[in-house]
Amino acid sequence: MFRRLGISLAMALLLLALHARPAAAGLDRWTTLGPEGGNITALAADPGSPGTLYAGADGGIWKSTDGGDHWSLTSQGLDLSLLNVRAIVVDPGTPGRVFALTDNGTFRSPDGGATWQGILSTNYGGATDLAVSPVDPDVVLVVVDRHILRSDDGGEHWVLVLVPFVPARTAAASSSTARSLVFDPVDPSIVYAALDPIFFSTNAGLTWKVRETWPAGTGLIFDPIDPRTLYRAGGGTLFKSTDAGATWNQLFGLSDVLVEALAIDPADPSILFAGTPGGLWRSEDGGETWEEVPGTPPVLSLAPDPARSGRVWLGSDGQGVFRSLDSGRTWLASRRGLNAASLETAAFDPFRPDILYMVEDSRHAGNALRSTDHGVTWNRITPQAPYGIDVLVPHPLREGVLFASGFDGTFRSTNRGTRWERVEPETFGSFAFHPRRPGILFASGYYGLDRSGDGGRTWDEVDSLPREYPYPPDEIRQVLVSPLRPDTVLALTVYGRLIRSSNQGKRWKYVRAPEATALVSDPRTAGLHYLVTEEGGEIWRSLDDGVSWKRIARGAGGGAPPTVLRIDLLEPSTLYLGTFGKGVWRSPDGGVTWEPLNTGITAPWISCLDVDPRSPRHLLACTWGGGLLEIRLSS
Repeated sequence: MFRRLGISLAMALLLLALHARPAAAGLDRWTTLGPEGGNITALAADPGSPGTLYAGADGGIWKSTDGGDHWSLTSQGLDLSLLNVRAIVVDPGTPGRVFALTDNGTFRSPDGGATWQGILSTNYGGATDLAVSPVDPDVVLVVVDRHILRSDDGGEHWVLVLVPFVPARTAAASSSTARSLVFDPVDPSIVYAALDPIFFSTNAGLTWKVRETWPAGTGLIFDPIDPRTLYRAGGGTLFKSTDAGATWNQLFGLSDVLVEALAIDPADPSILFAGTPGGLWRSEDGGETWEEVPGTPPVLSLAPDPARSGRVWLGSDGQGVFRSLDSGRTWLASRRGLNAASLETAAFDPFRPDILYMVEDSRHAGNALRSTDHGVTWNRITPQAPYGIDVLVPHPLREGVLFASGFDGTFRSTNRGTRWERVEPETFGSFAFHPRRPGILFASGYYGLDRSGDGGRTWDEVDSLPREYPYPPDEIRQVLVSPLRPDTVLALTVYGRLIRSSNQGKRWKYVRAPEATALVSDPRTAGLHYLVTEEGGEIWRSLDDGVSWKRIARGAGGGAPPTVLRIDLLEPSTLYLGTFGKGVWRSPDGGVTWEPLNTGITAPWISCLDVDPRSPRHLLACTWGGGLLEIRLSS
């Protein structure tokens, strides 16, 4: 029943291809180093403006006016402190009006995405879908935590119209992004809410009832030519009805596959597309049989062109947008200017100024990338790990040695990631290196701390961690070796507790210190360390190698949760702080006062900072939804 489709040589090459970036960084301004791509969680084609397309990612909304050839960021007015775009809907009755549903609420644009206005605030993670009536564009519905809110004035005012009294059917649990809120194309006064179970309204969403006989699931689409035919996706199953939902048949050609997005070719409704974590599937007979399109990336969203037959866009998990001109048989990358990547970490090569490393996040697997031309192009160097990696760290004292870690374990390379060997089954999240003995290093992870004495080839668990509560100690978030007194090792747990060893990890004890998010050491002053707390952005300083601590500042980072703390290697009195939602901040006086360092930042979620060891005023910043950034500071 399954037949594999051919794929063009161009497509095969593109999945391994390089990502381009704009020109080099300017002075005192963050500029992008790529890579082009990102987690495209929402796609919408404008039916009234052929070639106009909107793409929602982790860090913003992007727009193309040439069918996806070029993209530009269009996020003015959006609250980017916590975005994650869930849905984009182009108003079918009002030219230029667009709605966007995000984790920060619902936004409306009157001018094709040039500016946005918040019209409904919602809690993080609760919003799932949005729909606009095709006959009365002032009627807008939003699903939040399985509740439905309704507006009859284009989003100015809202009324709660459905509080589900029926619990979700757990057998149909799914992360599908197939549409869950749909107006009936024949009678738009009828609305369906695929909330598991199905709810329906016969008065444009004012009141609701349950469709108890419909199969479980979380996505619903109608055949655009024969609206009596509809499809229901969710929980690894796909159902079809040809009598407006009176009866349903399960389509076994796509069983046990998690459908993340579902779409129908508007020119030929016998052609269906199903986006999955493994790539795209395609049917030419109304879903009876399916063909896997080889080489396609993991799919998060789909958008058929309503105006041009055979043109379909695909929003991928990590690799941006792809476009097909032949009804999904072959695909080409369509992401020029789409700098929407979400990154876990990035680093300068300690020995080669033109080499950079990063880990690009996706919903299902992180990818390691390397650039040998300072970010102009990028190549994948991910180890053979089915679930990808989360961490990539170069050894500061041994040229070419890298460590990578993820769900599949920890890997080591001696040639900058060209080849890898698996050295440890455990997953490490932080590495720390002895400043004078390159064979000694520590790594932290889910099960505490490990130590290597042979440069990372073999590892031994540190079993001397303190026996105080909690026992055993919780997961270690960060480990740090004191740069001028390397017998001292500090480690921070995921709950913010600090532990300390004064004999290279042989014995440990808890330190009386505030619950912290990140640590950093002064490379020129023995025993001087800083930490930042998650609550209140407090900066604390130790002058005695972590034995005692004193608070020196509050409110660092503008009150946003801190993510990473770094120090200027040339002038250690200068500190840098990355935050979750308010970008990068700098302190010129050892952490006492702070100022934003955000010129040029478009996605203010900072997941990493790195300082160039050869040019300490040259920094890298990982963003969530805005790619990799660099800055060269004049002072």
